[in-house]
Amino acid sequence: MFPLISKLNVCGNDKEMAVWPSSIHLTMLGTNYRLSSIEELERLTSSITPELLSRLSSRDAHTSYALLSTCNRVEVYALSLGGGGSARLHEVAATAGMSLDSVLVYQGRDAVRHLIRVASGMESLAIGEPQILFQVRNAPIIAGDSLSRRAIERLFRHAYNAGKRIRESLGIAGDSSIGALAAKLIRSVSSPSPRVLVIGSGEMARAFISSLNQEELGNIIVATRRPEKAGWLRERGITVLPLEEIRNILPSVDAAITATSSKNYIITKNLLEGLKLTKNLTLVDISVPRNIEPDVASLPNVRLYNIDDLREYSQPEAVDCFGLADGLVDAEVERYVCWLSTLEVYETIRRVRMRAEEIRVEELAECLRRLNGQREHDEQILATMTRRIINRLLHEPTMRLKERARSSDVEIYKRVLTELFG
Repeated sequence: MFPLISKLNVCGNDKEMAVWPSSIHLTMLGTNYRLSSIEELERLTSSITPELLSRLSSRDAHTSYALLSTCNRVEVYALSLGGGGSARLHEVAATAGMSLDSVLVYQGRDAVRHLIRVASGMESLAIGEPQILFQVRNAPIIAGDSLSRRAIERLFRHAYNAGKRIRESLGIAGDSSIGALAAKLIRSVSSPSPRVLVIGSGEMARAFISSLNQEELGNIIVATRRPEKAGWLRERGITVLPLEEIRNILPSVDAAITATSSKNYIITKNLLEGLKLTKNLTLVDISVPRNIEPDVASLPNVRLYNIDDLREYSQPEAVDCFGLADGLVDAEVERYVCWLSTLEVYETIRRVRMRAEEIRVEELAECLRRLNGQREHDEQILATMTRRIINRLLHEPTMRLKERARSSDVEIYKRVLTELFG
């Protein structure tokens, strides 16, 4: 599928890179904040779900899927031991109403490279933001057969570790986030030292609060569904209230930010109309799906912002830093492809060993039949002996086949081995 490329020594071979296994197909289909509006991301988040991928997986046992769905992006990865994965992703696009002309489609090495760049923070709205690392690590895996599941789980685990290594190599501090960008926005449009209501207490809310404290933006109040779980906020001297209290708090704050996983609007037009606001209120919604009803923007004294409005607050200087990372990303891609090439021959090796074990058991049974009446100790000796014979016979061809897994003639070796052992 991919040509042999030289001058990268990540497979323990100075002369050539690993060839992408011809029987393994990896495709990524998705979109992000650059291609889609908040409305489109919101719609795709609700329509492309693990349940949808599970239905597709039930019709194709040789394909495993992974879903990376964040406030910045919706991406589906399909890895198959046949060609079914790409076709299934077309079904995903059709079901979600995605136009293939306006989405990202990557295959093979390009899909691996993209995921590593995502994990490294290079593709985020807040360049270098750390939350994406954990989202990659915890992405839902919808498993097909054991080999495709093993390969896609390894892909996401490798991308997570590669993202950490690249960040460490480039000295990225990891203090950027959507929450930090929201803090910059509030600082730029609100009065000095504004009183801020934070709705939510998860990772995005934590990042926002940390940014507010660093920039000394005044008083902070947090409203959350489970205030008893927010001890870390009280330790910082922050007032924590039940979510139901937002009706009483909103009239007294200068700004409010929503950062929850709720699928429903928390702040609505009816709620704000009933409060009869007498001063300007800045609302920032960094949730997907959105937590603030868009119609509130029509109310007097209310200014509404969402993720689409945060782009101008991103850090362009970080892009220059990531310009140095291409070589690091390429090396990480090759590490995964090297592993993947050995996985392709794993099944061949497994079948050969299974056949050898069948022969060993048959021959041992025949030998024991002829040695009728021998002690159990003799049986153990014979079993150990025959296992050692099998291991010694198969050790060299096994190692040679694994070595050839990284070369262009691996298919020849596999066919010959399969033919010889029947």
